[in-house]
Amino acid sequence: MARLLRWHRWAGFLALSGVVLWAVSGTLHPIMARMQPRPAVPHVSTPPLEAGATAVPASGGQPLSAVLALQGGGTISDARLVSIDGRAFYQVTRPDGGIREYYAIADGARLDDGDRRHAEWLARQYLGETSAAVASARLQTRFDREYGDVNRLLPAWRIAFNRPDGMTVYVDTGTDRLGTLVDDTKRWTSGLFTTLHRWDWLDGLSPALRLMLLAGMLLAAMGATLGGLWLFFARRHATRTGALRRVHRLSGMALSLVALAFFASGLYHLLHLGLRGDPATRFAAVPAQIDPAQLRIGFADAARLAGIERPARISLAEIDGQPFYRVQPPRPPRPQSAHSQNHAHGKKTGPAGTAGHAAHEGHAAPQPTAPAPAPAPAVYLSAREGTVLADGEFRHAAWIASRATGLDATGSGGTVTRFGDEYGFVFKRLPVQRVLLEGAGGTTAFIDTADGAVSAVIDDADRREGWLFANVHKHDWMVPLVGRTARDTIAASLALAIGVTATMGGVLFVQRIRARYRPAVRTLPAN
Repeated sequence: MARLLRWHRWAGFLALSGVVLWAVSGTLHPIMARMQPRPAVPHVSTPPLEAGATAVPASGGQPLSAVLALQGGGTISDARLVSIDGRAFYQVTRPDGGIREYYAIADGARLDDGDRRHAEWLARQYLGETSAAVASARLQTRFDREYGDVNRLLPAWRIAFNRPDGMTVYVDTGTDRLGTLVDDTKRWTSGLFTTLHRWDWLDGLSPALRLMLLAGMLLAAMGATLGGLWLFFARRHATRTGALRRVHRLSGMALSLVALAFFASGLYHLLHLGLRGDPATRFAAVPAQIDPAQLRIGFADAARLAGIERPARISLAEIDGQPFYRVQPPRPPRPQSAHSQNHAHGKKTGPAGTAGHAAHEGHAAPQPTAPAPAPAPAVYLSAREGTVLADGEFRHAAWIASRATGLDATGSGGTVTRFGDEYGFVFKRLPVQRVLLEGAGGTTAFIDTADGAVSAVIDDADRREGWLFANVHKHDWMVPLVGRTARDTIAASLALAIGVTATMGGVLFVQRIRARYRPAVRTLPAN
């Protein structure tokens, strides 16, 4: 029994710093999440395009193939129409993923700095900012401490405004999506969370070191919890205990199962991502390779042949090595509710969002709002013959998934328009196509056909880990019963109680060490 008690004390001491820091950051996280800036609108898109307005070359403009031929040619991976300062431009994306190019439809002239100008316009729309000057603008090509990998979108423009709150907006000019908003408060709180909860600063030294250190601390915390639980029952009749020790024993007993759930699910999550990788980054889409000379059908003809008078977006896609136009119908109006009217920044069911089992990464899932209607499927037309491709969304998604993973598609799981247990808020993108792939393990790809990206590739192991983390670590099972705010309050209170209990154990440990090594005080005889 003495040996078990000694192991309990040392295991608790080794895990103390991690448990306290995890508890504090976990307690503060719901508060921090609610302090983060919210966009003025959930999504931004260029004005709807009328078929007549995009008549090329009937309006005197130049077809894309001719424009690119004059500019030196070369393959492209995507192109679409955008409006800048009231003028129509082709936005061209190259396979190398560099800065997008802009060419005027009227005369084919290249617009210098067009991508930055479009990014600044998007940033102002999302922020609702009309007067503040832009302090800096740069293309972000990798994730960093301020713009973490939870934001998913790369490359993205970083647009910083000259405002007292230090507001910075990250936008993707290819899809007009918002990466994230960062002000001075979020910059500080997100950095604090990643430092205290994820210990990302250790990645700079060694990712393997971070994995081993955190896993060791979680194992020590589990060992201390199990040892304390055993000691509580084995020494339940002990009477020589001080007040602090008695409170520590009672609170440890009361919180033991919750603590074990936190530590075990956290360890599973850590090892799953550390050893297998993030399902969102495990596979990357192969960039499309489109020869502009094959574009025998113009953008206006694509809209007309698709029968969509005011398409939300017309872009290019590659399927089975052939070029197609992807014509997206207008977005259905979003139903309004009292909550959504007051909180337009709520859970995004539009083109971008952020949650699932990684809301703990510094981006908590917002309060739910009225779900957006399912978008109408895009129409795919051959850029060579103008014929409509049947089941174009699935065939496009299957082509992207197969090239990325090397696995053949076996069927379609349909269009995913809301985040759920399998495809969580952490994966950022909506709507996506769910593509079932061959092989064991239930491998499924989620493809964003709007920009040809692999949003996630998930198998049964990922589903188990995601369910466990969401329901055991984050207690998402409470949300349908008591609501998200009550769930956050309960989970934060439990985390704080675990941290306080661990701190009491640390105080007791230090007191024991000091008493053991304190020099004996001699009592001198009185004269």
